[in-house]
Amino acid sequence: MTKQLQEYLRKRVELRKAQWAAGAYTDQSQFGTAILNAKAIGFCEACEDIIALEYLDIKGDEGDGE
Repeated sequence: MTKQLQEYLRKRVELRKAQWAAGAYTDQSQFGTAILNAKAIGFCEACEDIIALEYLDIKGDEGDGE
């Protein structure tokens, strides 16, 4: 995982948090708001999972035959 990609994803997560704080994920209905918030949370969680990846998480064990 490159440092540049990790930094890019961190910035995207921070942008989503700032957008959320500004009310960007509010809809006219409670259901719509819940959906928008769930999507934003999922995005942030996916980014955090990618940021946390290590080379061996991707590469795997050298002796596994793959």
